[in-house]
Parts: sequence; C-alpha cells; structure tokens
Amino acid sequence: MRALLRRGVVLAVVLVAVLGVVGAWVGAKRDQLHQATATILVNPLEGNPFSPDGRDGLVNLETEARLVTADAVARAVGNKTGLDDPDAVLTGVSVEVPPNTQLLRITVERRDAALARRLANAYAEEYLNYREARTASTVFTRQAHLTEELRSMKAQLTSLTKERAAAGVSAERRALLDQQISGLVSQVAQVQAEQTTLGYVSQDPGQVVTPAVEESAGPLPAALLGAIAGAGLGLALALGAVYLRARRADKVGTRTDLVAAGYEVIGSDDDADALRARILVELPQRPAVVLLADAGEQGAASAVTGEALVDSLARARLRTVLVVLDDSALGGSGVERRPMRYQRGLVEVLRGRANLDKTLVPAGDFALRLPPGGTTERPAWGDLLASPEFVGLVKDLRERGEMIVFAGVALPGPDGQLLAGHADAVVIQATTGLSTNAELEAALREVDEGPAQALGIVHRAAPQWRRHPVKEHHRAAEHEHAVRADEAS
Repeated sequence: MRALLRRGVVLAVVLVAVLGVVGAWVGAKRDQLHQATATILVNPLEGNPFSPDGRDGLVNLETEARLVTADAVARAVGNKTGLDDPDAVLTGVSVEVPPNTQLLRITVERRDAALARRLANAYAEEYLNYREARTASTVFTRQAHLTEELRSMKAQLTSLTKERAAAGVSAERRALLDQQISGLVSQVAQVQAEQTTLGYVSQDPGQVVTPAVEESAGPLPAALLGAIAGAGLGLALALGAVYLRARRADKVGTRTDLVAAGYEVIGSDDDADALRARILVELPQRPAVVLLADAGEQGAASAVTGEALVDSLARARLRTVLVVLDDSALGGSGVERRPMRYQRGLVEVLRGRANLDKTLVPAGDFALRLPPGGTTERPAWGDLLASPEFVGLVKDLRERGEMIVFAGVALPGPDGQLLAGHADAVVIQATTGLSTNAELEAALREVDEGPAQALGIVHRAAPQWRRHPVKEHHRAAEHEHAVRADEAS
C-alpha cells in the first residue's frame, strides 16, 4: 500500500507539472488575443430577410447573422478601417443570435485590442448601412414601378374620356366607355393609395445598443488561470489513476503474491493430487467432511475444483461423496444438458421428495455425486441448510463415504457459513483478478469463528470457469443411474 501511495504521489507531481505548463502555455497564447463585441438591435425592414412579412423570425435572424460577414459588408468595413485584404477583415469575426431576442452580437478577436474594437464597431455600422441601402433600393424600385403604372393608367383614362366626349358615339359605346373609365378611376385610386403607403415605410435598420469595448482581462492573467486549470486536471487524473490502481491492487494476484502476503496456500485448482495430499495429512480421521468454498461471489467455480478433488480421492480408493450447491460451472447436474425430469438432487432429498441412495449419482467405483437438484435456477439454500433434515443428511453421508466434499458455495455468506458449521475443515479458493483481498480476509474470519479447521487457500489462476473432464464411462453411469431412479419413482 505504501508503494502504491508513493507511486501515486510521483504520478500526481508529474501530471500536475506537465499539465500546469501546458495550461500556462495555452493561457499565454490566449492572453495575446483580445475580443471586442458590439450588439445590434435589428428592426424588421423591407427588402431584408428579417422583414415585416417574415414568418419565422428565428430563421430570418439567423440569415441576417450570415449577412453580417457578406462580401459587400466586408468590403465596406475594409474601406472604413483601411484594411485592403478581405481575409484580414473576416478573420476572427463571429456573429451569434441570443435566444428569444432581436439582437445580433458581433465579436471580433485580434491581437491588437484597438483594432478589434474598431472592426467590431465598423461591422455593426456597415451592416446597418447595408440593410438600410437594401430597403431604400427596394422602396425606390417599387415607387418607380407604381409611378410608371400610374402614368400609363392616366394616359388610358385621358384617351377614353376624349373618345366618350366625341360626337357621333353611340349609346352602347358610351355605356361601355363609362364602365372602362370607372374601372380605371378605381385602379388609379388603389395605386395612389399604395404609393402613399409606401412613402410611410420605415427605413430604420436598427441601432447599435452596445458599442464594442475591449473586454477586461479579469483579476488574474490567462496564463495563470491556464496553469491552475492544467494543474487541477493533472491532480484529478492522478487521483483517478490511484483509485483505479487501488481497486486493482485489492484483487487477488498470483500464488506468489498470496504467499508473500502471508497466506497459507496449500494448492492450486489445476493440481488436485497436491490438494488431496494436504487434506489427507491434515485430516487423518475418517470419515471427514471438507468444505471447498470460493472467496467472494464466484461460488460456482469451486465446484470445478471439487470435482477434480473427488476424482483424485477416488483414484486413491477412498470412498468419496461430492455435494454441489451450484453446478453452473459444470454444465449441469453431473450430466451435461440432462432433461429437466432428471434434475433430482439435494433439494429434493432435504424436502423429503427423493431417497438419498437413489439420488446419489455413482461416478466410478469409489465416487458418488449429489447434484443440487431443484430447478435450473440456483435454489435459495438458507432454510434448507439450517433445517434438521440437513443435519441428518450430513450424518447419512458420513456413513456412506470416507471423505465428503461440499463445493459450489461462497464465503463470506450465510450459505457458506452454515456449511462450515458442519465441516471438519474448510479450504478457501481465491481466484486471480476476481476475488478480492477483503473477501478473502472476511472468508477466513468466518471460518475462524466456527468449529471447522481452516486448512488454507487454493489458488485459481484462470478467471474463466474450466469444466473438469469426466470420463465417458462415468457419464454413462451417471445417466443410467438417473434414468433408473426416475423409473423407480
């Protein structure tokens, strides 16, 4: 833990220093740029996107924002500020529309604060002049069109009036001329009214509500702020790395790590014979009950090691019984993909629904297996393991075997603790990368608090479950026994 803290401190110092320097550099670059912002109130205006007849004000204002940097406006700004290069005029210019307003905010960013201010104000003024010129052009064009139309209609009216006043015009022709004259008079009145209305069209494009001023740098320079931000980010990254490393460090490591930490390691999951030898030396009395439990939540993994241990004990001609509470790592209740009607096991025996001798599955001449039974889901073992029937079951198993091995359960936990109370010895299986040191310590404490002897720890290197190979004649015997038991019931 101290080494981890030392590495964490070194990492924090390095990250704070490096990111602080980077932040200061970025801030110093930022200090060289100055912003100036001018705000415009835009009025709806004829001949422009944002017009009195506009239907979608937001879209129209977004279009107006694009027109701020149009070529015509940029050329006018360049002429006003003395900048001939269009790129120099347009560089660093941004326009935004504040939500739910008729405002345009023009921001210019330059290394020269005075130039930024002049450009922002020039853009605001020239853009308004551009809008006003567009409106004036539109109004002038419409006025000219109306004037020409009015002149034409008056000429027609004069011609029709002369024709009506001429001698020799028939009554029918005079009546027709009266209708045409009346229609022209009405049209002339409409055009004159439209011409009068056009004269009252507003040509106010808007106004600058906030002239551009240089933004204050604040109480602290940007370089210092950047350094502080970079150092803070470096510290946060270092703390996160230390936290993740601490979580990883809490996981069980290799067998060498367990030995170095002071744990009694008596074997590994891939060397069942060595584990058998240690158990037989530590438990010379017969019969003996051994609990093989996983440290943490990987309770099913110990069933694989338990199966390998039982096979090893059977090869030594010791009558052995394996009782598994969670056989999901084995692929089923002794026989892989066995139909549901052959799932009888420990649950049915404890509930009085099955006979023990008919439920034990032979696996060779010296080994018997008692699967969990019940449904395909893991049963709730608490009440069953605490019942008097389980006490009687352990007694019956001692009469049928020299070694009884319980597996497929986790410690710490209530199920494992109940089983440990009926065992002569307990072996804890610790899995690299899955079990934690805290879970291992808690499991050992639970064993020490009970009557069973803690034999030590079995190290499991592979994080994935590995099915122990079962010989074909063992599988055939198990299946045949299950079929006979089903038929007998």
